[in-house]
Amino acid sequence: MTWETPTVRSAARVLLLDEDRRVLLVRFHYLGRSWWVAPGGGLEDDETHEDAARREVAEETGFELEEPGPWVWTREHVFRFEGRLYRQQERYFLAEVPGFEPRPKLLGAAEVGVFSGLRWWTLPELEDTDEEFAPADLPVLVRNLVEEGPPGRPVAVGV
Repeated sequence: MTWETPTVRSAARVLLLDEDRRVLLVRFHYLGRSWWVAPGGGLEDDETHEDAARREVAEETGFELEEPGPWVWTREHVFRFEGRLYRQQERYFLAEVPGFEPRPKLLGAAEVGVFSGLRWWTLPELEDTDEEFAPADLPVLVRNLVEEGPPGRPVAVGV
């Protein structure tokens, strides 16, 4: 048996919450599976998590985010993409924004093949759907943020 060491990848994601308390999520489809996740992605070169958050939101949604807001969650997961094994360590930020019509501005070559849409979700819609989310309990986690506000320090969330 051969053990494969995953490539460690740091990433930033942003929970964009509008004035109607809707959250904007990105839909990805890969290897027959679809799921919704907050906009975001891997850090480039010497980028900070905050810089990556701003860049990724602009690329994936077309929205120019001034500040990503407070760091609210951490998430770590292992996945395989295009033949490579990754251990991704994510920081989630919470940004309150005005509602806008999301339009991807610049998707990388890898993203183009898996990106399949953007959508604003209300809390009831999140809780009443059979769609898959990452993290899996995203509907409950988002409701907690809306009702209780950002935590005093980042919370580790599941896969």
